[in-house]
Amino acid sequence: MKVSYHKSDNGQPVTDDLKRHAIVHRTAECGFIAAIGKSIRCFARDENAAISVAFVLWVPVFVSILALTVDATVLFISQANMWSVARDTTRFMAAGLYSNADAEEYAAAQLPIWGEQSTIVASRNANFVTINLSVPIGEVAPFNISGIFTDGFLVAELTQRVEPY
Repeated sequence: MKVSYHKSDNGQPVTDDLKRHAIVHRTAECGFIAAIGKSIRCFARDENAAISVAFVLWVPVFVSILALTVDATVLFISQANMWSVARDTTRFMAAGLYSNADAEEYAAAQLPIWGEQSTIVASRNANFVTINLSVPIGEVAPFNISGIFTDGFLVAELTQRVEPY
């Protein structure tokens, strides 16, 4: 145990253990942000490179997980939006407010432009109206990580009974 020539407030010599305790106590008093700042400074001064190597190895994994999460979220939101547009469009068609061409135009105006492979087809017979919305997953997903697993389409097809006039 080293003893410095300085005296603490209570008159006793300051030891290395007391210094460490004071640093830990001060960090706890300053809060979590100060502890993070200290960790960053330690990381910057570290010359072993072990932390840097681990960081470089794990960053692509975390970025891939983040991109996959964003893709899945966008796909779920887009699918829900397509169902909502299909529901509204078939409701207007079933009530007799829209013809097939008007329904396709309305649905196209409600959805984002996803490319030439996306399709909107409205049809009707004596008792039912149907709309089919289809878009490639690759056109919707921003990072297209899901394209690794599938190259399919998001589809929303809805049929409603024609309302009596």
